[in-house]
Amino acid sequence: TALQKKERALNIIIDTMGRSGGANAVLPLLEHKGKIGVYGLDDFWNYKIEISKARGDFSFFSGRQYDEGAAHDAVMRYIRQGKLDARNYLSKKHIYPLEKIEEALNATHERMVMKSVVVFH
Repeated sequence: TALQKKERALNIIIDTMGRSGGANAVLPLLEHKGKIGVYGLDDFWNYKIEISKARGDFSFFSGRQYDEGAAHDAVMRYIRQGKLDARNYLSKKHIYPLEKIEEALNATHERMVMKSVVVFH
């Protein structure tokens, strides 16, 4: 890729989906002694890192090494404190009222969006 040709590298990669294909696609961009963390669980039982794609040694952190609930609590605290604006991480095109929950689920299932937002009024 263009990044590899310029010898630029990332020191950390966070896989929020938990799919081997996504992580392996960017693994060549990880610098020697970099870190890769897997937060998502989509491919949990079959997750495999192709270590031959790496530039060198790296550290790997999986969901077994942290408490997702604790991360959730910290994120919610930052939102309440105004340190984090969740709207920056949501698709404004995929916010549905409860009456259209089936549309929201279909949009996610069809991979039109990573996560739909359902608003309860």
